[in-house]
Amino acid sequence: MYAMSGEKKTTTKGRRIYFVEFLRIFLIISVFFLHYTPYVPEVKKELCEYLGTQSIRPDFAVEFFFIIGGFFLGRKIKQAKELNALQSIGHVWIRLTPGLLFFYALLLALGARSWSMYPFFYFPTGHNGLAGELIGWGDWYVGAYFAISCLFIGLFSTCREKAWLWLCLFVFFAQCMQVNVKPLKGLALGGLFFGWIPASLVRGYTCMGIGVVAAYLSDQWQLRRTRLVRILATVLELGSLVLMFNFMYRSSQVRYSFIAVEFSFAFLLISASHSWGLISSLVNRMSWVQLVSRYTYSFLLAQAAFFRYMYVNRSFHLEGPIAALVILIAVIPMTLIEYHLIEGWLVPKLKRFFVIEPQ
Repeated sequence: MYAMSGEKKTTTKGRRIYFVEFLRIFLIISVFFLHYTPYVPEVKKELCEYLGTQSIRPDFAVEFFFIIGGFFLGRKIKQAKELNALQSIGHVWIRLTPGLLFFYALLLALGARSWSMYPFFYFPTGHNGLAGELIGWGDWYVGAYFAISCLFIGLFSTCREKAWLWLCLFVFFAQCMQVNVKPLKGLALGGLFFGWIPASLVRGYTCMGIGVVAAYLSDQWQLRRTRLVRILATVLELGSLVLMFNFMYRSSQVRYSFIAVEFSFAFLLISASHSWGLISSLVNRMSWVQLVSRYTYSFLLAQAAFFRYMYVNRSFHLEGPIAALVILIAVIPMTLIEYHLIEGWLVPKLKRFFVIEPQ
């Protein structure tokens, strides 16, 4: 999965974009913190006091993962001479499914799920109605990521020449639906977005779409790394990082919308892919970052599964820091086991067996 895997997809002209790997580490820690704070509200309170804010929103880390996923999906689409829709969708499915089923089976063995909730199919959300029941402990991110990837791959495989234009229009319209632009609010399609299509799918589609567009712009913008470009890019990179951090961890203090954060983060990815600024240029030399970031998808599934397990099994009578500590102790070894057993050994074999090559 492009958003979280540490494979060769995070490369540019033979070089890894380690800056994106660094972002993955920060974001996955934020996701863990999101699930951790309900068990330790006193820690959240102290952190808010330390940061001088009344609330924090680490859940927005998921949106940034969508943008990263869209960015690398767009790069693969742009680089492909021919796009085979079935092979590309199969590649995404095989990247997602084994790890998801591994932790589902683990929860099943521990008694946290039942056979009737076996997740044969992905849905755009893991917590609304039938979809939540079918996915079980349901990480909605996985289902939404797969559905939106299929949509984008289908779009570019059917009308490749005009797909970028259609994508920009769709992303613009989805953004208007989210901010309730009055001229578009009354359209019937708006009712479709907020009625039949879950909000999580709209969130994911908008963010992944921005990432795909950023990949297109990254390919088109080939700036010379002059001193002026280096200075401006460094200032913008630093500003983008500050916007992202403040929106997540000082949310009650910000006076700007998430749309501004989305587009600044998209620029951050573009700049990092070319090492325009001093920050991205420095971090892109830190090859050790990838040794940690490659576990992000495994860690995402592990922490979601074990937090769900602790929530379901109240019999443990564990609360607060003890409960969170127990989960962390269980998550780390299971992350390592899942990555090396499933991502490192099983997934490559499945790709060869089904003759699926990424385009």
